[in-house]
Amino acid sequence: IRTVATEIVQAVQSTVNGNDWLSRETKTSLRTKIQRTQIQVGYPEYILNDSYINNLSET
Repeated sequence: IRTVATEIVQAVQSTVNGNDWLSRETKTSLRTKIQRTQIQVGYPEYILNDSYINNLSET
């Protein structure tokens, strides 16, 4: 799954780099955002917490 996510990020980078209608500033901004992207696979630990789940059902 991480490989697929990494390939998606690379494809987005390639699309930005190959785009001729975006300004240089916009491309730079997009590259920065892409580099800061964090790939998270799975679920957060709090999902396994019973009290968290019970609290959701009470609200």
